Amino acid sequence: PCAQGTFSDITGASVCKECPNGTFSAAESLSYCTLCPAGKYSDVSRQTACVSCPTGSAQVLQGQTSCQQCGPGNFAQFEGQAECTLCELGKYSDSSSLTACSKCLPGRFASSTGAPTCGICTAGSIASGAGSIVCSPCPLGTFSAADEAVQCTLCDRGYYAGATNSTTCTPCINGKFSSSFGASACDSCSAGSYGNGTHLQICQLCPPGSFQSVSGMGECSGCPAGTYAPFSGMQNCVPCPFGRYTNSTGGSACDACPVGKFSNSLSAISCTDCPVGTYALREASLSCIPCPNGYYMPNLGQSQCNECAPGKYASSNGSVFCDECSIGKYATLRAQSQCT
Repeated sequence: PCAQGTFSDITGASVCKECPNGTFSAAESLSYCTLCPAGKYSDVSRQTACVSCPTGSAQVLQGQTSCQQCGPGNFAQFEGQAECTLCELGKYSDSSSLTACSKCLPGRFASSTGAPTCGICTAGSIASGAGSIVCSPCPLGTFSAADEAVQCTLCDRGYYAGATNSTTCTPCINGKFSSSFGASACDSCSAGSYGNGTHLQICQLCPPGSFQSVSGMGECSGCPAGTYAPFSGMQNCVPCPFGRYTNSTGGSACDACPVGKFSNSLSAISCTDCPVGTYALREASLSCIPCPNGYYMPNLGQSQCNECAPGKYASSNGSVFCDECSIGKYATLRAQSQCT
C-alpha cells in the first residue's frame, strides 16, 4: 500500500505519488491527499500532518504552504489561528508578528479596534491612565497646556477657566477677583470695594473719603463736596450734618462752622455769616442767636454782641444799633435795655 504522505489515484501504478506542499495524508492506501486546513500549512511534500501557524501569524485559506504574519493593529495569541485578532479599544500593536497588543500609555488613546498606534491627547484634554479609549476634556477651572497630558492643572488664584478643554487660564479683569484655586469664573468686587488691576486674588476696600455704590468696579470715587466717608468700604457718602461743611472732594470728615457762622442745611459746602443783630458763640452752630436787650451788632459773622454804651439802650432782641436816651432820661450803666 501507499505509505502515509503518499497516494495513488490511478490503476496499475508502479509507484506512489508524494503529497504536494500544502497537503497531507495521515493514512495508508489513499487515493488522494487532504488540503491543510485553515490555521495550518505544509511547506514540504510527503507530509503526514500539517503544521499549525505559529503565534503572531495566521492562515485563513486551506492548502497553503505558509502562514501570514499578523500586521500592525493585529495579533495572534495562539498557534493555529485562522485569522489575526484586532487590537481591542485602548490598545495597539505597531509591528508585525505580535502575540499581544499593548495598552496605550497615559496621555494617549485608541478609540477604534485594530489601532497600529495610539492617538495623542491634545492640549486641553488628558488620559490619566493606561489603555484609554478617549481623552477626557479638562473640566471648568482647570487646564492642560501641553499635548499628551495625564492630568489637568487647577487655575491659580486670580485666574479662571470658564470652558472645558482649556489650554490656559484667563486672568480676572479690573473689578473682579478669584480667591481660590480652580475658579470657573471671577467674582465681582462688592460695592464699597474695588479691584484695580488684573489677576487679583482679593479686592481692596474703598479708603475713607471715597465710595463705590456699584459692584465690579476698578476704582472708587471721591466723596463730593458737602459729603464725607468716615470709614473704609463705604458704599455711599454721608451728608455733612447741620453746623458742618466741606468744600472739597474726598473728605473723610466735615469741618465745623467757625464761630460767627452757621449751617442749617445738610450737605453744606460752606457756612453762612450770622446776620447783623445776631451772633454764634460756638463752633458748629445750626443757627445764630439774636443779640439780647442792651446789646447790638452792626456787622456780619460775629461771635458776640457789643454792649450799648452809657446813655444808650436797646429795648429789643436782635438790635443792629443802640438808641440814645431821649431828653429827660439817662442810662448810667452799659448794656441797658431802657433809659431811666
